[in-house]
Amino acid sequence: MLAKRLWFYFLLIVVFSSCTNETSEKTLSKEDHAFIESLGILAPEEEIELFESNGGWDGIKSAGAFITSQRIAYYWIEEGEKEINAAFFATDIDSIALTDLSTKLTYASYITVYQRSGSSFKVYIDADSTRVKAFYDLAQDHLKNSGFKNKPLYNLNVGDTLNLFFNENTFSNYFLPNQNQLKHLSYFDKKVVVPPAKKECEGCTITVSKMFIATSPGIDTILYKSLKPMQNCSDNVPTKIQCVVRVK
Repeated sequence: MLAKRLWFYFLLIVVFSSCTNETSEKTLSKEDHAFIESLGILAPEEEIELFESNGGWDGIKSAGAFITSQRIAYYWIEEGEKEINAAFFATDIDSIALTDLSTKLTYASYITVYQRSGSSFKVYIDADSTRVKAFYDLAQDHLKNSGFKNKPLYNLNVGDTLNLFFNENTFSNYFLPNQNQLKHLSYFDKKVVVPPAKKECEGCTITVSKMFIATSPGIDTILYKSLKPMQNCSDNVPTKIQCVVRVK
């Protein structure tokens, strides 16, 4: 009888230890990082700043939510079904909203990510209110600081869209001399993302987005010239590197 009780207590300890074995950004291994990379939502050089998993016994192999300096993502994989979503702060996200359900025993809190394309997805965070708030605050900080700023390096998958932002007015203009000669990116459109402060304002600044799609694996370097009034693309204006794009 005593032996049975001891065995029962041992099982309780094992189950309790397994349930309290938390996975976070501090416990992720290189193998864990490689697994998330294989899902297509993380670049090798990206550092995961916050990570939570509500994957139960299967841990990160089943579900995970994370934030890097570049993106927020969530994935869920179970019995052949999967849901994998990620969005870049600088180019994809319009806004985010928090639903804190940390006081509910059977529900996970989540951040709703509203994208500029009009679609949205949820990032589930099965943690206490402090941890949930940390996720939301960090995502808000990255979104606020990203603005319409270009980065020196982009890592894309084939099929991803790249948006580069430029401020234009009658006193300055940006020209990309090699946009039609890129090997792994294809330029397809330009649109105004921030209109002038006043209608029919001569000389007012607008923000435009030049859009590319990743077409094949490889590395492209996008160049630019900053042109002043009366200058054109053929003038002897110094060419500078706008960014390097790696497509995998």
